[in-house]
Order: sequence, then structure tokens, then C-alpha cells
Amino acid sequence: MSEAVPDAVPEAVGDAVGVRRLDHVALAVRDLDRAWAMFGETLGGRFVTGGDNDETGIRLLHLHLGGFKIELMQPLRADSLVSHTLDRRGEGMHHVTFVVDDLGTTVDVLPVAGYPLTGTDLSNPVWRETFVRPSATQGALVQFVDTTRDWSQGVDGVDLDTVLRGGAVFRGAVPCVRRAAQRPADAVRAAFDDVPQRIEGVSHD
Repeated sequence: MSEAVPDAVPEAVGDAVGVRRLDHVALAVRDLDRAWAMFGETLGGRFVTGGDNDETGIRLLHLHLGGFKIELMQPLRADSLVSHTLDRRGEGMHHVTFVVDDLGTTVDVLPVAGYPLTGTDLSNPVWRETFVRPSATQGALVQFVDTTRDWSQGVDGVDLDTVLRGGAVFRGAVPCVRRAAQRPADAVRAAFDDVPQRIEGVSHD
């Protein structure tokens, strides 16, 4: 059942929510390599950053394309929420994200305006977030965040190949290079793909 949404919201509510800009549109995909081939290699998108969220079981890749940012999301395990989304709806748009002036105020205002929130997390100033469910927003999951970080820039050591091989992980909401012992199984397998070639190139003199 759809949640009740008011017919009209006072203009002052919009001012209080404090939307600063649209940050990105996120797409749920089954294969991040194939998605990059489309949005990066074919359309000319520029890699920004990415990594694995081990808690939610998602691999993320951020890219700039045509003056806009896109987030590609691939599930890493069956119990990931993105896996459930793909099972129900297939690949495609997952959410849109707006940066706001102060998430604490946004969290106070939206429920009063008739938009109940879910997934609210104010614990980390680097990335504080909340969501309005698709049932209240004409079918799109909408995320609101405030952040102390400039997400238009990359992180040293976190490049495209590192992300696609599972070598980057989000720690405290910031992407970092993952230690080899912490890599997920797919990344460990990939790291050993070229072992025979490397052994053949070793001198035995």
C-alpha cells in the first residue's frame, strides 16, 4: 500500500530541507565490468573512485559522464539489498542522491511534511544519510546526505582496476586500498590468475 503523501507542501518546508545539489544517480547492475564497458569505455565516462562495502555486500564504482556523476552498484552476495532489487526489478535505476545543507534538519522536516524516512544514519560526519521510500516519491528511492568530503575527486591508490578486482574497500565511508588478506574470494582468485605467467618470467640463474 502506498504511503499517504500530502497534496501540497508549504514552500518553507523546501527551504528547510536545504537541498544544495543533485549528487548522483545510482544504477543497480549485475556485472560491473560490463557496465563500465558501456558507461566508461563506450560513452567516455571518467573513473572517480569506488570500492566494496563489506557490510552491505555491494561493490560501487563512481564515474563522471557529461558533467554528471553516476554510481554503478553490483551485489557481491545473495543477501545484499541490491541482489533483492535485481531479483524484483532487474537492472536499472536504484536511487537518486541529493546533498543537503544539514541532514539533521532534513530528518526533522521531511516526516512532518508527510515523508517517512528509512535507513537514517547520522553517526559519521563524512557521510550522513537518510532515505525516502519509493512508495512516497513516485517510484524512485531518494537519498539525502550531508558530507565533509569532496566526492568529485579520487583517492590515491584506488584506480579502476583495483576497484573491479575487489582491491578497494570503504572504511569509515572513505574508499581505501584493501590489504591482500582482506580481499573477498573473487579478488583473491583474480590476483592468482596470472601466477603461471609471473613464475615463467622469474629468472632461475
